[in-house]
Amino acid sequence: MKAVITGGSRGLGLGVAQAFAKRNIPVTLVSRSQSNLDAAIASLPGLGHATVAADLSKGDVSIDWTGVTYLVNCAGIAPASLMVSMADKDIERTIATNLTSPLKLSKQAIKPLMANGKRENISPAIVNVSSKLAIPDHCVQSGSTVYSATKGALAVFSQSLAHELNGKVRVNCVLPGLMDTDMGRSAGIDAPMVPVQDVSERIVELAVGDENGVCELIDVEAEN
Repeated sequence: MKAVITGGSRGLGLGVAQAFAKRNIPVTLVSRSQSNLDAAIASLPGLGHATVAADLSKGDVSIDWTGVTYLVNCAGIAPASLMVSMADKDIERTIATNLTSPLKLSKQAIKPLMANGKRENISPAIVNVSSKLAIPDHCVQSGSTVYSATKGALAVFSQSLAHELNGKVRVNCVLPGLMDTDMGRSAGIDAPMVPVQDVSERIVELAVGDENGVCELIDVEAEN
C-alpha cells in the first residue's frame, strides 16, 4: 500500500503526503525541484517514502508503481493573465500541467493500481484536485480563464473515468475553494481561506475509503 502524489513538495500536495504518512502509508512525491522534494520527505513521519523529480508539463513521467494503490493528481499551476494577453506557451503549459498530466498519469496507473489492489485486498483509488473555479457561476475570477477551463475538464474526466472503471479503481475529485497556500495567497483575494489540512484529510478519506464518483466542493461556505 503506497500513494503517489504529484505536486507533493509543498502546499496541498505536501499536506496530502503528511496525511497519508500519519496513516503509515508510504508516499512517492512528484515535483520539479529535487531540493524541495528532499525537504518535504525529511518532514514526513515514517519510512519508505520516495521522490521523482520531473516537470509534468514536459511529457511522460517514469514512476515505479510497485505496491502503489493510490494516485493523487495534485499538481497545478495558475498563471494570472487575462486571456487576451496570455502567451500561447503559458496556455500550453497550464493545460499540460493541470489536465494532460493527470490524464496520462491516470492511464499509466490504472492497471498497476488494479493489480496491486487485488494483491493486497485493497480498493485502489485515484483522487484528482480540481477547483471551485471549475463550477459554473464560480468561474468568474478575472485572469483565471485557462486555469478554470483545465479544472472543469478535470472534474468531468474524473466522473467519466469513475463510470468507465466501474469500481475496479475508484475515482474521486475535490473542488477546493481558495486555500491557505502560497498559490492561494498570491491570488491577492480578500476572502476566507480553506485550511490545507481540511482538504488534505478529505482527499485521503476519498482515497482509502469506499466512495466512488464523488465530485465534492470543499469551501469555507460549504463547511459552515
